[in-house]
Amino acid sequence: MKEWDFLEAVTKDLKGIVKQQINNVSEDILAEALSIAARNGFYETLKVLLARKPSPKALDSALGLACGDGKVKAEVVIALIKAGANPNSRENQGLTIFDWARKNKRVTILNFLSAAGYHEEVDTKDKVKAEKFVDMLQQEIKKHQLLYISLLINETETEAITPLNSFIGGTPLVPKGFVFPTETDPKLHFFAQLNMSNFPKLPGFPEEGLLLFFLKSTAKAWRDSFVIYIANPPKQTSEYEPVKEFVSATKARYLITSADKVRESYPYPTDYKYYAIFKELAKDLSPKVLELVQEIVSEMEFQRQNQGNRLGGYAFFTQEDPRYNQKYHDYIQLLQVDELLSDEDLMFWGDSGLGHFFIRPDDLKKLDFSKVLFYWDCY
Repeated sequence: MKEWDFLEAVTKDLKGIVKQQINNVSEDILAEALSIAARNGFYETLKVLLARKPSPKALDSALGLACGDGKVKAEVVIALIKAGANPNSRENQGLTIFDWARKNKRVTILNFLSAAGYHEEVDTKDKVKAEKFVDMLQQEIKKHQLLYISLLINETETEAITPLNSFIGGTPLVPKGFVFPTETDPKLHFFAQLNMSNFPKLPGFPEEGLLLFFLKSTAKAWRDSFVIYIANPPKQTSEYEPVKEFVSATKARYLITSADKVRESYPYPTDYKYYAIFKELAKDLSPKVLELVQEIVSEMEFQRQNQGNRLGGYAFFTQEDPRYNQKYHDYIQLLQVDELLSDEDLMFWGDSGLGHFFIRPDDLKKLDFSKVLFYWDCY
C-alpha cells in the first residue's frame, strides 16, 4: 500500500486498514496520520496509531491540532497526553492545553490533568508581571488607611456592669429621665451600649457620649437595627436607671474594653474597597497574569486581616460585602462584633460569623445615628 493510501484510510477513519498497515509507514507519515486522526476526533483510529509510539514532537503537534477545535472529544486529548504529549505545549492560537481547557470549559480534561498530577508551567515574564502588580497593589492599598480600636469582649456577671461601662446584652442603662425617640420600637432587642469615653480617641468618632445598639429579633439585612446617641451623659452611676422594656439580644452579658491605642487598617479581600482598587489596577492584565496574581494574593498574610471586634476600621466578611451595591458605597464601618462564645451564646452570628453596623461619614460627623445600617453573615 502506498503511503498516501494509508493517509486516505486515516482520513476516512478506516481503523481496520490502518491497523494492517501501521508498521509499513515512515515516521513522517505516522506523524501526519496522527494529526489527521486527532484533528478529526477519530479516537479508535488514534489508539491504533498511538500503539506505534509516535515521537514526542508528533504527539505535541497532534495535541495542538486537536485543541484547535473547542469541541474535540476529551478522550482524544487525554489519550494523547497519556501517550506522552506535553500539556504545556501550545496549540495554534498560542494557548497551552491548560489555558485552552479553561477557555473552553473542558472540565473533564482539567480534572484529568489535576488528578494525574500534571503541573502548568509558568512563563517567567508573566510571573514577573504578576509579582510587580502585587507590589503595586499593596502600595495603593496603603493609601486607603482607616483607623480603628480593637475591642476586647469578655463574658461577665451582671453585677459587674455599671452605667459607666461599655457592654453587650442585658438591660440598657440610661440617664434618669431620658426619653427614647418616638420611633423607638419596643419590640427591638437591646444589643450593646458603648460609653465612648472608655476608648482612645478615634478620629471622626465622638469622644464621649453613649451609643445604644438595638436589633430586630430576626435581624438579617439592612435597616434591621436602631442606634441611639446620648450626648453628655452623667458621670455618676447614681444618675442612671435601667430600661427593662427591651429584651436582651444575648443570654449572657459581656464587658467591652479596648486596646490602649488606635490601630491602622487597610482594605483587604472581602471589603468592597479592595476590589474597587484591584479592578482599576488590573484592567489591562492578561487572563494568565491575572490568574497568577490571584494565586499570590490568596497565599498572602493579609487575606484574613480585619477580623475581630473593632470600632471603626475596615470590615471582614465571610461571604460578600453588601456595599458592592453602589448606593451603599459611602457607608463606613461603625462597629464590628465577632462571634460571642460562652456557654449560652455559641456561634452568635450563625456559623462563625460577624455582625456589622455601618454609617455614612457625614452622619457620623453630625452625630446622627438614625440611618445606621446593620448586616451579618457567616460561613
